[in-house]
Amino acid sequence: MRRIKGGLLIESRHQSLAREQLRDLVARLRIAAEPDVPGEDEIAALVDEVRGQRARHR
Repeated sequence: MRRIKGGLLIESRHQSLAREQLRDLVARLRIAAEPDVPGEDEIAALVDEVRGQRARHR
């Protein structure tokens, strides 16, 4: 049992373990993907490129 906003969450030990494993897996995936995440400048350049392409097709 654990407290959440507005109430209590009752879960079995199996559910609790599965939730913790999922949280750990997501954390590991985020760390692994971090170097591949584009920076702010790259995102801005991609957005500008797409906007330019769309403007040419109008």
